[in-house]
Amino acid sequence: MDYNQYTSVDFLTDESFLSYCAGNDEEHVRFWQNYTIEHPEKEQELSEAMVMYKQLSGNKRPVETELANFKQLIQNRLNVIEQPVPELSESYVSSTGQFKIYRVAALLMLMVLIGGFFVWRRSSPSNLLNAEQGTQLSKNIFRTEKAQRKKITFEDGTTVSLNADTKISLRKGYNKNTREVDLIGEAFFEVEHNPAVPFIVHTAKLDVKVLGTKFNVSAYPDERRTEASLIMGSIQASLNDKSRRHFILKPSEKITVEEDQLATAKKILAKDIPKVLVSNVHLTNRNVVVETAWVNNGLEINNETFIELQQKLEREYGVTLAFKDDEVKKYKFTATLKNEPINEVLKAMQTVNYFNYKIKGNTVQLSK
Repeated sequence: MDYNQYTSVDFLTDESFLSYCAGNDEEHVRFWQNYTIEHPEKEQELSEAMVMYKQLSGNKRPVETELANFKQLIQNRLNVIEQPVPELSESYVSSTGQFKIYRVAALLMLMVLIGGFFVWRRSSPSNLLNAEQGTQLSKNIFRTEKAQRKKITFEDGTTVSLNADTKISLRKGYNKNTREVDLIGEAFFEVEHNPAVPFIVHTAKLDVKVLGTKFNVSAYPDERRTEASLIMGSIQASLNDKSRRHFILKPSEKITVEEDQLATAKKILAKDIPKVLVSNVHLTNRNVVVETAWVNNGLEINNETFIELQQKLEREYGVTLAFKDDEVKKYKFTATLKNEPINEVLKAMQTVNYFNYKIKGNTVQLSK
């Protein structure tokens, strides 16, 4: 079954996905957990389908009651003329009272749910990340500014999602004798398979070579860490130092190259830096890959201090954080956010470690 073209409605009418939502079949649960990891680009459709499933079945009320409630919601919101709601036969209800959502029943109720999602999207705050903006500096150079994201497709069919404040350049002869790009910032790649012409991402500290796969590379020049996270397929990561060490990654693994600030300051021998670590990607309790959550406008904060979050938040929202108290810099946070404006993000963080903030233009002042 090819789920790559599925919408949230399609997922909701798939028996395997419904079994996963209900958690009553281990094989289906394992399949969809793996699918979520391997296809981060489908997170939004899967999340919407899960939300709609919970709306329809989470409270275990009779289907007839749900239909009546949804029908009333349509009338209240759209002021439409009352239409009769078809009655459901007993075949839609199991012996335990938990109903199965077949295509006809699902479509009747999804009209309201999908309408709700469209209303929510239209009413989203204007200061969310803009996923459509970005600048094409030339035929071979693409760039996003702070608080912008962009998805592009190269001539070979490879698609690339650019995170905020990112620049990617195609090298001369792309898709002829070579497929090489230079990256400054962060991007998620879905590389079209072509073993005759390998795909190579060049960054300041790390080169990543692939044939056809899905992976994320984060290489901001103002950060100590450069990371390559593999979602599906295989990649070879090579250090851009004298050692030219190679690392082969398996799916769900990542490589982190980190400069030691103290070592760099003291100019210790190059062999002592950088530090290299191969580990697993981070999963939330919802099986979301932390390293690629941004692709679907998510923001995963995993036990990070305010000062560690500073550059991420400044890029994501196009603001400047000004700390009035050094103690606030040390506050730690863990949170899962999606499509949230900066003021809502700060309010959520306040519930973990309280602090005060004032937003003046593009500057956020933080204090105890």
